Amino acid sequence: MVEFTPFLTEPRYGVYWIDHIQMRPLRQDSQSPGEIFLGRRVTDKFRTIMVDPNLYLAALMQDLKEMGVKFWTKKFTALGELTGLPHPALVNCSGLGAGLLFGDENMYPIRGQLTLLKPQPEIDYSFISRQPGGVLYMFPRRGNIVLGGTHQRGYDQLLSEPAEVERQLRGHGELMASLRGIPRMDPSDVQSLWAPKL
Repeated sequence: MVEFTPFLTEPRYGVYWIDHIQMRPLRQDSQSPGEIFLGRRVTDKFRTIMVDPNLYLAALMQDLKEMGVKFWTKKFTALGELTGLPHPALVNCSGLGAGLLFGDENMYPIRGQLTLLKPQPEIDYSFISRQPGGVLYMFPRRGNIVLGGTHQRGYDQLLSEPAEVERQLRGHGELMASLRGIPRMDPSDVQSLWAPKL
């Protein structure tokens, strides 16, 4: 597990604490739904670490360059090409290509699609809502608001699908129509709090 706590004090890394809320649809037969947010039943809420990959990866690469690490891109088509390299260490960033490169037939794509909105600094929480037709989630980054909820197993299409953008925007719009305050974290009612290793 990557230890992100050292990066929390440096804004350039884009690593920060955030309140996260998990929800499910209200059941009609529920006598006591408990806490409600966006018209959904809150099933869990906790404080967690969020990493903005746009900031984090750029800062990490800059740190590594300053330490003398060299970056290069090369296409490999066979495992034997790796064993002949003179480098003492390699970082495998081949993604799905690892299946072909290492002969792993268990590797398969899972397609996700995000919709990015303009940044809104006042949004200081994230959520995931499980509901009929899929999952919707939202989390803020410094440069944008990320909307999501696509999980297409075995699908390797790289272009965005307008119908999925529409589903995400419509679904998030319906959720936001019932916004009536944001559940805040109270240490007395938080059951699972992420704790850094010391």
